Amino acid sequence: MPLKLTVRSLLRLVVVLWGGIANAQSPPENLSGFVNASTLPGRKFLVETQGYRRGVASRTILLNVCISYADLRSKYGLASQRQVRYDLDSLLITFAAVEGKAASQGQPMWQTYDSREPLDAKAFLANCMARLDYYQRWGASGFNDITRQSGIIPIIDVKNERRCLSGVSVLELFVVAPREGLLYGQSDNVTINTKAPIVSIKQFDKVIDEARNVFNENSNSSFTASLASKILLERRVNNLWYFWTYPPSMVDAPNIHGAEEFVYRPGVGIVSGTYTNLVEAKGENFTVIYIERVVVAQVG
Repeated sequence: MPLKLTVRSLLRLVVVLWGGIANAQSPPENLSGFVNASTLPGRKFLVETQGYRRGVASRTILLNVCISYADLRSKYGLASQRQVRYDLDSLLITFAAVEGKAASQGQPMWQTYDSREPLDAKAFLANCMARLDYYQRWGASGFNDITRQSGIIPIIDVKNERRCLSGVSVLELFVVAPREGLLYGQSDNVTINTKAPIVSIKQFDKVIDEARNVFNENSNSSFTASLASKILLERRVNNLWYFWTYPPSMVDAPNIHGAEEFVYRPGVGIVSGTYTNLVEAKGENFTVIYIERVVVAQVG
């Protein structure tokens, strides 16, 4: 059942989100380079989808790596500072390569890996968890780029050849944590909650407009700019969860916005997303070309 929003409940959200981050510590180190998918634990799924933006077909390739927090602790000795349930919650690492403007349509989205030394798997995973922990502790507007970055490219075996994604590859970090009874104001922009209350875009925009009237603010004010972005559940259709973010442009990060709307399938990960700063197809109207479970053999 869709959640009933009121101006009063929104005001509670604003009070929470206006909490300061003046004493924030330095963020984790920025890593860059290649990550060998074969060295990462957990389930891996390769997804290719096609959609349309302004009438032009656009492909998105996603590599999802879903790792239980129990495995991260038992195999690597990595513990989260977040309030996670090790028996139920998972770390979802999603790499997305998006076909760009019309001039690049049809160009290869894979390239041969040039054998540069990849990042250490444990160091990479520790950095991912540190970023999520940092966001949990200090996150607010301006911190979206802590959990979204473009400097890490996955390596994978495609048709018996070691390849990597070409062009811009966006890395996003999520925590898959089903939680019942949480209000929309308790969400953030990294948690995928399949038991979240449904909040439609139209419903939320109406409440925002009512709140502006209460504050006597116009649409160009800093009212909504002060709200840290949040992942909200719009609807569920069969085994697909449709999420969106508020503010919808995900402008927390100066360079990488991440998936502003995305479709999540349990057990697989992200199967489509809207990356407007990379010019791709809207995630709502898409066709899945393939979903493939990836089992990558280690190559010397």
